[in-house]
Amino acid sequence: LIQRGLIQFQEKVDRAAEAGALAAVIYNNIPGNFHGVMSSTPSIAALAISQMDGQRIEGLLETGQVNARVSVKGIIQTSHNVVATKPASEDSFFDHASVVLGGHYDTVPNVSGANDNSSGTAVVLALAEALAQDSLPFTLRFIGFGSEELGLVGSQHYVDSLTEEEKEGIIAMFNFDALGSGRQASVSGDAELTALAIEQAGKEGISVQAGRGLKRGGSDHMSFAKEDIPVLMFYGPDFSRIHTSSDTLEYVKPSLLRDAAQLALAILRSPDFLAVDE
Repeated sequence: LIQRGLIQFQEKVDRAAEAGALAAVIYNNIPGNFHGVMSSTPSIAALAISQMDGQRIEGLLETGQVNARVSVKGIIQTSHNVVATKPASEDSFFDHASVVLGGHYDTVPNVSGANDNSSGTAVVLALAEALAQDSLPFTLRFIGFGSEELGLVGSQHYVDSLTEEEKEGIIAMFNFDALGSGRQASVSGDAELTALAIEQAGKEGISVQAGRGLKRGGSDHMSFAKEDIPVLMFYGPDFSRIHTSSDTLEYVKPSLLRDAAQLALAILRSPDFLAVDE
C-alpha cells in the first residue's frame, strides 16, 4: 500500500495494516524525504520515501503492477543520556525523593531541529541555572535524553536502569518537547499535576492551556508513565513543522520557552507540589 498526506506516520502504517496490507510505502507530501517515527513496533514493514519517488511509483501503478526491491542496512551507533544531579537540601525529610526534568536532544536526519527539540533542551538548561541556588526538599535530575526519535530509546534505558526504590521515589517527571510553536504554552499528563500547572499559571499571569499532547507517537515522559510515575509534558501545540526542513529557529517563539520555564519553576517552588504526590 502506498499512501500520502499529512496524518502521522504511525497512524498511516496502522491504517495500512488494518486494511490488510503486507507493507506500507509512505511518501512525503512536500519535496524531499522525511523520517517516519514509530511509538511502537509496527505489525507490517514500513518505508518512508521522497515526494518525487512516491509520485513516480504512483504513476507507474496506473499502468500496471510495479515490482520493487528494498535493501535495508542496519547501523549500530552509540547514544548517551546526559544527567546532572542537584541533591536535596540537607534538612530534607523526604528519603530518596526526586524530580526529573528532561527533554531529548536528538533530532531526525537532515533537519535542524530548532523546535524539536532544541527548544526543550534550552529550557532544561535554563531551569538548571535558575534552580542552582534553590533549597528544595527533593533531588533534581536534569536529563538530556538521547535517541528519542528512534523510539524513546534513551528515556526507556534510563528508567530500566533504576531500582524499584528509585522509581518509587520519583515525585514527578517534567518533559519539555517542541515548546516553541503555537499560540500559547500547553501542558498535558497527570490530572493533578496538570491542574496544579493551570493554577500556578493563573497566579504567574502565564497563558497556558491543558491539551492532549501528541496525538500519535510519543515523547520521553511515556517511559516514566508506564511505571506509574506522575508526568507533565510541556509543549507548543503547533507540530506542523517538526521533522521537516522548516523546523528552523525563525519559527521558534522565545516567549513560549520563557512561559514553560517560568511555569515549571512556579510548580516546583509551590508548597502544593509535594501534596500532589501524597
